[in-house]
Amino acid sequence: NFKSPSDNQISSSFFTNLEKLIKPEITQLERVISENTKRNNVVEGFKYLYFNHMNLALKCSIDRDAILPDISRVLNKMHADFEHSPSLSEILISTQNDGWVVGRKSDQREFYIIFDNQGANLLAINEEVKKLSAAYFRDIFIDN
Repeated sequence: NFKSPSDNQISSSFFTNLEKLIKPEITQLERVISENTKRNNVVEGFKYLYFNHMNLALKCSIDRDAILPDISRVLNKMHADFEHSPSLSEILISTQNDGWVVGRKSDQREFYIIFDNQGANLLAINEEVKKLSAAYFRDIFIDN
């Protein structure tokens, strides 16, 4: 029910009606931005790759060209270990540059995380894995 104001005069009711129209949309947008900002703050310092063999879903924060050859070998070896040992559900490997690579498997879901933070201990890495799992995969990756 908006009418174009004539002679460049806008009534206060125009602004009241406009506010009623856009306020719910802006509130929803604010929630989405806030949620994504929180998620992005959790992800700083590591990269992840999630793959679901059942539905071919892929989530990835890794630029393929940015993966160092030794990390690529570690990821391939972890995947092979998961394939050859179905009861294996988690692998943690310390890299040559004091980073970490964590691999997790549940059913047909595989989840790999690369941590660049040097000097982190196993307990700190485990906490970071929990944060990432809760932020991105709480409804997807079952065995948190």
